[in-house]
Amino acid sequence: MDIHDIYNLITAQFDTFSPAEKRVARMLLADYPMSGLNPISVVAREASVSGPTVLRFINKLGYRRYAEFQEKLKTDLDQRMKGPLLVDPAGKDVDPEDAATYLSHFSRELQRNIDETFRSLPLDEVEAVLELFMDTKKHIHIMGGQFTENLARHLYFHLRKMRPGVSMIFGQSVSRIDLLLDLGRKDVLVVFDVRRYQLDVLELVTRAAAQADRVVLITDEWLSPGAKAADHVLSCKVSSPSRWDSLVAMSAVVEALISEFMDRRWPDVQQRLSRIEEIRDELFSGGDEEHRKHRIPRHRQ
Repeated sequence: MDIHDIYNLITAQFDTFSPAEKRVARMLLADYPMSGLNPISVVAREASVSGPTVLRFINKLGYRRYAEFQEKLKTDLDQRMKGPLLVDPAGKDVDPEDAATYLSHFSRELQRNIDETFRSLPLDEVEAVLELFMDTKKHIHIMGGQFTENLARHLYFHLRKMRPGVSMIFGQSVSRIDLLLDLGRKDVLVVFDVRRYQLDVLELVTRAAAQADRVVLITDEWLSPGAKAADHVLSCKVSSPSRWDSLVAMSAVVEALISEFMDRRWPDVQQRLSRIEEIRDELFSGGDEEHRKHRIPRHRQ
């Protein structure tokens, strides 16, 4: 069992737990993986259950001993902090001089990332995120980190075409301070954060959680520390044959959310896109002769 499956196992099996075991699950997920590194007596006390209940919970996840469970969590914590200098790539035994073999291996591993990510996505979380996107009374604010800002832009570009009230928060700290000043109960913050996690992103998520209606976190299999404060978490597999993490699976999840949003709200989206095209035609193709004379010409692509 891969380490990142622990979080997914808890969420996937949640409905099968007893009421007491569900309290353990909620407590562990609230500060994953740090909460599980405490002694079993502390975990039991924090969850308001007995020690044997914690052990039964661990057994249901496939671990015979609490120490074994904690070792997995320690590995998880270590993986969170790895950069390209420390990553042991999965494809290290593949000869990089053999392009055909290397590319074939790389392709299979990236496809596996996508498959594993989609299999482990909690459907109730996906549903909740889509509901937020479809609620046009909410204002959606989107932000990425240094490594994920392009994905944040990708989501922003599509959502703003399909619904009103979407804004992009760029990397400058001053923009984030302005956002915190104005966030309220009609605002939703969507944040991308992958290892090595940014402390400024964590600070923003923590503060925003106390002000905004909802915080959505899209992160990797080891989970950003911001997961503790987020209302909804979508984790995507980013480890790859490279020393660099891959955002292919995360990009696929973003595109799936965009596509499902469009299909569910197609009449409204179609009307909005049609209006956008009409305005585009008026600006760049139509208008009277005087308008065309003073229109700024488009550059050739």
